[in-house]
Amino acid sequence: DLWDWLAAYEKNEGGKAFRDVTWEALESGLTGQAFEVSGRLGAYRLSIPLLGRHQLENAATATAALEVLGIGPDHIARGLAGVRWPGRLEVLRTAPLLLVDGAHNADSARRLRQTIEESITYRRLILVIGASSDKDIVGMLGELAPIADIAIATRSRHPRALEPHLLLAELENRGIAAEAAGSVSAAIERALELAAPTDLVCASGSLFVAAEAIEHVRGVPAEVL
Repeated sequence: DLWDWLAAYEKNEGGKAFRDVTWEALESGLTGQAFEVSGRLGAYRLSIPLLGRHQLENAATATAALEVLGIGPDHIARGLAGVRWPGRLEVLRTAPLLLVDGAHNADSARRLRQTIEESITYRRLILVIGASSDKDIVGMLGELAPIADIAIATRSRHPRALEPHLLLAELENRGIAAEAAGSVSAAIERALELAAPTDLVCASGSLFVAAEAIEHVRGVPAEVL
């Protein structure tokens, strides 16, 4: 059962269990991805409305767990197709493409960078970046700065938000053309002003930044996200 499966995983026997489950990417676009999972009980053609190869890994893992729980293929497919994850590689508009992602550490920034490089075609990347003061700023910018043509440092309304001038200094040290904006909404508007229709505007560095970007673009209060 599920508990035996989890116990085996905790004893470093999980590799054997997961070798029974494989996945293959089929199609992808700005609205999501189609993929196939070969599970322990069957093969499933599935889709998720999320971007990023790492989300296929997550979906395959979820499928393996759902098989153990006895959930049928139709329910698995409907569940994954209905997944919603605001602020995680979420497209808010096109031409220019506006993408928000709440990456707030080096690993999640690496995933964001990989997805941009693998899945998105653009001319220039305008990075809107804000972070909390207790986060690994150097690690995040080590992943995101190399793919940015222009950066706009900003801050969310959260009390722990890092002052933009500190981000600005780190960006300029990395040779990135950068400027500061006092709020996320101002940073988004400035990025859209600078962007051509074929450019990518990406707002990241904090879940608070992602929420305020959504709030500004869609008029959705951040507290309901």
